[in-house]
Amino acid sequence: MNPVDHDSVPAAPTALSAVHRVRLLGLGRRVSFEPGTLLFSEGDSADQLWVLHSGRVALVAGHPGRGELVVETLGAGDLLGVSGLTRYRSYHYGARALLPTEATEIAVDDLHTMTRADPEFGAAVADLLVETLLERLQSARARLLDLYEPT
Repeated sequence: MNPVDHDSVPAAPTALSAVHRVRLLGLGRRVSFEPGTLLFSEGDSADQLWVLHSGRVALVAGHPGRGELVVETLGAGDLLGVSGLTRYRSYHYGARALLPTEATEIAVDDLHTMTRADPEFGAAVADLLVETLLERLQSARARLLDLYEPT
């Protein structure tokens, strides 16, 4: 694990303390994606997750006859690939970079190993997963309310 400069650690994900952010980001490696890069497809094995530092990534769902539909866009501070933190371990959506994007890529197996070895860190990661899923659910709710708003 590489040492991490506490002053350079991104403030997000907000559900984690600074110490836990350092531990999480220390598990990964910095990566970048050009616009149009497909990070993963729906149904792929969820072996990686990413903490986004900059840029934009679209969560996409395939639709017969309509191609990719954008379900949500994610940016700095967001967690991408949370399916890897569940027991199903396959991505439920695809993900495509919309802008040049910088992230920390983390191997899910390494994260699972660390969460089992450190229950406090494991609880913090579980809280992060719940916070992320609740934010996505609220976002979907807002989009549905907009879609079905009386005209």
